[in-house]
Amino acid sequence: MKVLGFMARRRSDLVVPHGFTDEPDFTLRVPDAEFLLVQEVDELEVDELEVESALCSSLGRGQLAAHLATLDPQSKVSCYFLDQFLANDTITYHEGKVPNLRIVCDVDLPPEPVEFAALPVSIRGEAELNRDFLQQMHARLVPGGMLLAAVDNREDTWLCHELEKIFRSIARMPKKRGVVYRCVKEGELKRPRDLRCEFAFRDEGRLIHAVSRPGVFSHRSIDLGARAILETMSVHPGEKILDMGCGAGVIALAAAQRAEGVRAVGLDSNARAVQCLIEGAALNNSSNVTAVLNATGDVPDPGTFDLFSRDQAPAWSRLSSKLCFAACSTTHSTASRSRPQ
Repeated sequence: MKVLGFMARRRSDLVVPHGFTDEPDFTLRVPDAEFLLVQEVDELEVDELEVESALCSSLGRGQLAAHLATLDPQSKVSCYFLDQFLANDTITYHEGKVPNLRIVCDVDLPPEPVEFAALPVSIRGEAELNRDFLQQMHARLVPGGMLLAAVDNREDTWLCHELEKIFRSIARMPKKRGVVYRCVKEGELKRPRDLRCEFAFRDEGRLIHAVSRPGVFSHRSIDLGARAILETMSVHPGEKILDMGCGAGVIALAAAQRAEGVRAVGLDSNARAVQCLIEGAALNNSSNVTAVLNATGDVPDPGTFDLFSRDQAPAWSRLSSKLCFAACSTTHSTASRSRPQ
């Protein structure tokens, strides 16, 4: 099935970044790296790629994946997000327009094999997360499958070096706004890197174990904001704590060990963060820790919490004050902590 050739040279109907065309950016800006990939897809020859399934990540709202799905309505295109807020927003943005586009929010990329994958990379992105995505996309590609990767940096060396560690066949194509790479899978990786990390920290003399992965806030260590919260936080027996934007869950994990009968709830929109908290609770034998994946700010059992904590996650900051009062019990003292700005 020829996916990319049918409309290969037709101009995309997507909204484009300022500077690419004279048309106004009237709805949603496409990040530069993602739009470079849209342009590259449009330039592929009819016989260059025959695929039935494709996998993309997105720096925006799935514009590249939607474009791929539009090129052939019979193809199956998956667009992956770690963050549920971005995934839900993308579903809303494309609702009813591209029926063969699947939006996925999960701990890892979808496991199904694909013939084509695309990864837009921001120069401001997280290095280990992009390494993880590259490894996973390579693993998902069938032999002979193609990966397109683009970065919004004309002087790029980092992405090139990372691709060279994984692919043997690489074509570099410098562009006005960055660099596009075309890679072909020739075999499996002999030694994929395990980027999952277990680390430990002390809280009031107790050794607390935590788990983190790329894409989770403060990967591999406890951050200064969380440490400051732990140094000032008081937890009493029987209290219920809400850790909003929990990341790896270090605050919830420590709070759960502070006193008898304590219950800690960690809430985050990042699927990996929630999984890391679940694994961290298991490492500490903390059955009194609950992890919740939520992007709307809806608090489980509102009005029942005694302590509200927020260390990071800018997406939550606009809601933090309102959520603090909604979450905490009106009959108990309330507390809110946030990382110094």
